[in-house]
Amino acid sequence: MVRRGGGFGALRLRGIGERPANDDGSLTATGYVLLDLIAAYPVTDRLTVEVTGTNLLDAQWREAQFADVSRVSPTAELVEDVHFTPGSPLTVILGIEARY
Repeated sequence: MVRRGGGFGALRLRGIGERPANDDGSLTATGYVLLDLIAAYPVTDRLTVEVTGTNLLDAQWREAQFADVSRVSPTAELVEDVHFTPGSPLTVILGIEARY
């Protein structure tokens, strides 16, 4: 959100602790902490420059985590384990907003 007459900036700390990944608690989903930056500055009444930086400390993290069963080959036994989607690395996005 940009307010007239000045810029806007915020640091956002977000995270979640370790938690059970399955019903009986035998598997654990890994926790994480991320630091983000959001900033915007109105250059003119009609033009605003924005920058967003996510995961500023470039932490290795797991975004989605869930318990599931899988096997490494068709004849192997099923094994329950934590499956996950890797979190995004350090990312910086620059935006320009033009109003007419």
